[in-house]
Amino acid sequence: MSCTHHVAGRCTNDLALPLFGETPSPGVCSVCPHSTAPAEGRTILQAIAAKAKRTAAYVNAEASLALEGPVAPDVAERRLALCTACPSRLPSAEDEVGFCGACGCGERSRARLTVKATMPAATCPKNLW
Repeated sequence: MSCTHHVAGRCTNDLALPLFGETPSPGVCSVCPHSTAPAEGRTILQAIAAKAKRTAAYVNAEASLALEGPVAPDVAERRLALCTACPSRLPSAEDEVGFCGACGCGERSRARLTVKATMPAATCPKNLW
């Protein structure tokens, strides 16, 4: 990423950090005015709207876990097998499966695929599960 705020693989933009965290998705970076990446026709308002939609989906997934408990182990295993084979998966040294590179959740502990696969209302952004 070519951006004045992208340092050592992390975003340092004080305005973007509260909204997108240190590891925003490439789609968010592409609309940053400091980036030289192509904007793909998106405005910053579209990026914020997409983030709001992802945030609502995250809250729904966390609520489903709290209210319903985790999915059955065989369901989680099927989900993780699909994630492991997906080309969008981002490996992690701290986790055997890693993170989804397609969803835009970044690399936070609750975004680990081993966590997301257990949430009843969580969905795959590529509609694999």
